[in-house]
Amino acid sequence: MALLRLLQKQPVELHVATVDHGLRPDSAQEAQMIADYCAKAGLPHEVLLWQNHPESGNLQALARSARRELLIEWANRKGLAAIALGHTLDDQAETVLMRLARGSGVDGLSAMDAERHTKGISFLRPLLNISRDNLRQFLRDEGVAWVDDPSNEDPRFDRVRLRQALAVLRDVGISAEGLAATADRMRATRGYLAQQSETLARACLTWSECGAVEIATEAYRNTHQELRHRVLGALLRHVGRQDYPPRREQLIALETRVLGQAAATLHGCEVRPKAGKIVVTREFAACPPSVEISTGRWDGWVFDQLPSATKVGALGETGLLQCPDWRASGYPRRALLATPAAWNCDELIAAPLAGLGPDWHCCLEEGEKDFYDALAMR
Repeated sequence: MALLRLLQKQPVELHVATVDHGLRPDSAQEAQMIADYCAKAGLPHEVLLWQNHPESGNLQALARSARRELLIEWANRKGLAAIALGHTLDDQAETVLMRLARGSGVDGLSAMDAERHTKGISFLRPLLNISRDNLRQFLRDEGVAWVDDPSNEDPRFDRVRLRQALAVLRDVGISAEGLAATADRMRATRGYLAQQSETLARACLTWSECGAVEIATEAYRNTHQELRHRVLGALLRHVGRQDYPPRREQLIALETRVLGQAAATLHGCEVRPKAGKIVVTREFAACPPSVEISTGRWDGWVFDQLPSATKVGALGETGLLQCPDWRASGYPRRALLATPAAWNCDELIAAPLAGLGPDWHCCLEEGEKDFYDALAMR
């Protein structure tokens, strides 16, 4: 509410969305409170519902991921270029503590960025240097009501326990302001490492339209481990369609195996050594189920509709057998298995990357440029 009120005072066109996760009985009423506020202010508002909740897993992490996807879809539908989020200085400090508890390095301790680009949308966090207490006082001064989420006091969640611990740590000089300052310094260091990693990546990566990426083994091997792992982790995140790179210990184990000339899978990717190169492809077994072709998107690919087809999914072994000219593409066989194919029931209609049905067009939603933008933290 403080973010909304502050943005009302700026010369920008505002659209407002409230994500209702449906996890608490009062959430719909709280969303309606914001809808009523926006109606009085003359602001367009929409409630985005998270449905089909998973029954297990890290609920807060799953809700966070779902919230981001709902907001991206909403912004694209509305033609919006940026989404402003209300994370505060206290949120930043709690994030640093959580990353410390996990043994994070420079990237983790950099915590949240004030601006981050994801899937064509700029996520902005303009309140990272302002405390919750100051924002509450601002709302009181403005006469604006707000609701405190009761889950923020639920000790079942790690973030809540760390929030409570931070109140005790302040007595020994560990404050939210100090932790946020640490994140600022870590981001400066991360920026330098990002530049060096981008230089390495441009020197040793070769990209393919089928989604496969080749790493020149010697150029990769003969550099600092920190830079190697940043490039490899970013590449696995990108090719595997993941939100975050793998953990460092997983990267070390994978690198040891592949540099020892053995294939491995990790993070939705297959990684295989081949004649002075390391080939990274999407893992067929990690591909999601088929979707209706009318959706226009599947597993990071975008495509046009094909009247004779009803669904789109991975080509797989069955489909590849129906593509006699696939070798002419020059693409790795393992990569082609995970590329989009258009089907009508069990009948293969098109697989353009494997040389079948070239009139059907598909391309990766996030390509080489997006990878380098993410790697350089732009």
